[in-house]
Amino acid sequence: MTALPPSADLSKVPLAPNPNGSPPNFLQPASQEATVISAGLPFAVVGALFVTIRLIASHTSARKVSLDDYLSVLAQVLMTACFGLAISFRRTARHAYDIPLSFIDEPVWIQRKFAINLVVGPALWSSKAAILALYLRLFGTLKWIRYTSYFTLIITFLFYWANTPLAGVYCTPRSQEGWGTEVLRRCAALSVMGPIQGAIGVAADLFILLLPLPIVLKLQLPRGKKAGLLVLFMMGIFALIASSVSLYYRVIIYANRDKFWNEANIYACVVVEGYITIIVSCAPAISSFWMNTFKKSALYASIRSGLKGSWSSRWMMSKATSDCATDGPVPQPGSLSGSYKGNDGYYELDDAVYKERPGRPDLPGEGLASTHGGIRKSTTTVLESSQRTVEQ
Repeated sequence: MTALPPSADLSKVPLAPNPNGSPPNFLQPASQEATVISAGLPFAVVGALFVTIRLIASHTSARKVSLDDYLSVLAQVLMTACFGLAISFRRTARHAYDIPLSFIDEPVWIQRKFAINLVVGPALWSSKAAILALYLRLFGTLKWIRYTSYFTLIITFLFYWANTPLAGVYCTPRSQEGWGTEVLRRCAALSVMGPIQGAIGVAADLFILLLPLPIVLKLQLPRGKKAGLLVLFMMGIFALIASSVSLYYRVIIYANRDKFWNEANIYACVVVEGYITIIVSCAPAISSFWMNTFKKSALYASIRSGLKGSWSSRWMMSKATSDCATDGPVPQPGSLSGSYKGNDGYYELDDAVYKERPGRPDLPGEGLASTHGGIRKSTTTVLESSQRTVEQ
């Protein structure tokens, strides 16, 4: 771009010319703002919920908070900071030819670029470190798990945290220099770190995904529980997909192709990758909380009792209605038609319709009770037996 005169109105000059020659659209351009928010917000909420439950579960069951718990909290805080900063770039989440120069010439915008370069590496590292620390706590007695986990922690630390001091060098003003376009030009040199960190992220996610599988496959567990554990750990495949897509866009940006538009895609992928990794690291704690805390709570007992009672009532009414329709004529008022059948520890009420007929002394309540053992008692027996069947 040719040099602009000092009096030029930067709010009317696009960052780059439109390839098809059309004039810039500064008012209602295509934007990636919705992509970033819709991709990150659901995972941010679920991640915060899971981390909270994880801390409760650790305090309840183990009476202490472990290193992996602290790392998950750190990851949640840093990733939420990244998400907030990514949203703050909504005005520049456009094609370069729809961005006025005035948007990127603001000191606040440049400071946000420095901030996100400062925290994105540590955020991704701490999310992966939370899972590796969990592996060390669960399977640390195995020597090969210890060695591989520590090796991965060190390698990922070197690559992800390298961005932090580099951001301090390249993305901050020098002496006698303000937060202006010169800072942006130097900070653009960090784009070379994008493909490198992206490749490390894909390799780390793949390694973290595969690391526990040999252990889980050798566990002496029922097939259903083993399948559940495999599904639990295989959830990391979604983080692997996000990091792979992020690597693709990092390469595109390094090739200087529509940087601001594709940068928004990277932010969305980074946020999704980080939050999914946090959620996966919390999954064992969520299972522990469900089994050891929630299932023992009064709330769970109340919900379970309500569901059982509703199910038992619907089952008996359906059975009675079905048998009345298929096993014979509908009983007349004042009579009881049906029987109690023992069947593997529970009773079935074929059909029972009773309504006292006025003026029929031959059908008193006492006679009915003496024939069937009492309506109240028999009905209670059926309900209790049905409840025992549900529990079994």
